Amino acid sequence: MAFEHYTRCIQPVDFVPRDAALIIGRSLILAPFAAIFTLALGDPLCWILVGEIVAMSAVIAYCRNWLYERLICLGGDRDTIGVVGHISPPSDALLDFDWDDDYSITLLLENCEFGDPAKTDQQLQAEAEATLPSGELIKGQPGIFNPPVNRQTPGYITEDVHDDEHPGGTGKRFAGLHAEFEGAGNYNLLQVAQAGLAFSVAGLIACLALPFPADLIIGLALGILGLLALIIGGIISNFVRPGSPDDANPDIGELHTNTDPNDGKGAGADIVYVQGTWVYDSLHEGWNEIHPIKICTKVGTWTGEWEPDPVVILRIRQGFQEAQSNQTRANQARPEHQWRVHPDLDGCATIVIE
Repeated sequence: MAFEHYTRCIQPVDFVPRDAALIIGRSLILAPFAAIFTLALGDPLCWILVGEIVAMSAVIAYCRNWLYERLICLGGDRDTIGVVGHISPPSDALLDFDWDDDYSITLLLENCEFGDPAKTDQQLQAEAEATLPSGELIKGQPGIFNPPVNRQTPGYITEDVHDDEHPGGTGKRFAGLHAEFEGAGNYNLLQVAQAGLAFSVAGLIACLALPFPADLIIGLALGILGLLALIIGGIISNFVRPGSPDDANPDIGELHTNTDPNDGKGAGADIVYVQGTWVYDSLHEGWNEIHPIKICTKVGTWTGEWEPDPVVILRIRQGFQEAQSNQTRANQARPEHQWRVHPDLDGCATIVIE
């Protein structure tokens, strides 16, 4: 199965807290050199290109932080089974200036229930953490709450929405496992900003090195091209390869949350098996998640309670392991499985008709 993957996680020992001030500071690395040369050699209009270089660098710093510096590895790939309790698909708004176009789901973990309205978020989280077999996935890990990260894990609390658009929801909050099918929005924006920066730097060089009036004509023209590339490319980036369950499983179809409140227990939501990279997302309140989802398949429909089948995840896990094993791949590559004509003619013999 294929899946989209643009981020990477870092080890806890490599984590450095990055706030807005640090990102802005990183975007100013090129500014002093550009400013010195512009002050010494350039026309005052060249300062426009210096500002553009800083802006492009800020976008690049933001994207690199989002893609490569915010997710902390918790221990490789993990899997679980859960009820699809909440879905957050990518926005389709034309001018939505948020390039996070992952398709997110939140799973009510096996043997958990949609929450008691009288309980606090902390109580819901603590109960879910203590529930077997998957509560450990949302629990704070030593590599996170110890130095050098020093972050808590209050968890991901969301709601099984009940409104006009989702009349089947229970309206109850629950502590779940956040999981995301990755979209390419921020990765696309990074590529666009890097191309725009190249135009801006080339424009500044032209503005400083060429004689008047070629310096301004060519320099500013290159600057305009870089700015247009960022604006137009940035808008398009939101619509190229957004996250989708189809990326991990082309046959999965639409995912569903509850279609029946069922006296507060909920019913009708998809029960799914997911497998992917287990990480801690450091940019939010603090939660563990599966990011990206590499495997996702439906295994049932929620009826309001968990059926006692403790080995179902073991059977599913074994099935995927066998399907991905070297022996299975070798068998699939054998000549008799590479049909050149219809099997009724070629048969199942190991000697294949060419």
